[in-house]
Amino acid sequence: MKKIEINDKWMQKTSVVWFGAMLCCLLWGSAFPCIKIGYGLWNIESADTSAQILFAGMRFVLAGILAVIFGSLLEGKFIKPEKGCAGKIVWLAMLQTVIQYLFFYIGLAHTSGVKASIIEAVNVFVAIIVSGFIFHQENVTAKKMLGCLVGFAGVVLINMNGMNFHMNSE
Repeated sequence: MKKIEINDKWMQKTSVVWFGAMLCCLLWGSAFPCIKIGYGLWNIESADTSAQILFAGMRFVLAGILAVIFGSLLEGKFIKPEKGCAGKIVWLAMLQTVIQYLFFYIGLAHTSGVKASIIEAVNVFVAIIVSGFIFHQENVTAKKMLGCLVGFAGVVLINMNGMNFHMNSE
């Protein structure tokens, strides 16, 4: 397999960066309605947690296969993790994928896409905390912790109905 060379100067052009950012926003933003549509097409009820998890698993297996294929094409060889990275990969997969999306898919079945997208914003705060306290790749300062708390409080406030903490789509 021949490695695909990407010119660094080309990747730094404003139009390329803008298009890439818009494409990522479009793909991520489409996840919420596409999952809701998928639930409808596969007749997955909001009470059918096992079907929701299976649906998520199928989606992530497909995404993983596509990522390996495209990454391998770009590198010109089959890509695989470096030796000694398995522990970090498992931790990251459990915290940022399995646990997060388990709650995400189950929660999305019980709320509207709009509220789900707001609730999903919590992942930014979780990423900062995980990056700082587990992987030690981020310096977690008092300002960052305060920002995470204020952001999390904003997500809770938006989803409150009156003075109770019942979060639903109504």
